[in-house]
Amino acid sequence: MMDYSNRVETLRAVEVHCYSLCIHILVEEALAWNACRLTLIDLFQDKRFGSLDESEQNRLVRMKAIARSMELAASRTEMNKGEKRGIGSVTLGR
Repeated sequence: MMDYSNRVETLRAVEVHCYSLCIHILVEEALAWNACRLTLIDLFQDKRFGSLDESEQNRLVRMKAIARSMELAASRTEMNKGEKRGIGSVTLGR
């Protein structure tokens, strides 16, 4: 099992790749940053991540970054639907 500092270094090595996937999917910087942050937390909590070879780490980063990005894209879509109906906005009283 890897110690804390080795796990953090392993995540630093994939951070740019993770963010680039998230920004490509989400386009919006704030959403991409959040998706990347959540993905890195997921990877940190995955005890097997550090013991995988580089290609398997990249595959797992891709899989988790896409999942988190799609999750945030879906929640953004739901929020936009609510705004169009006037839910949670000041236009509700019109």
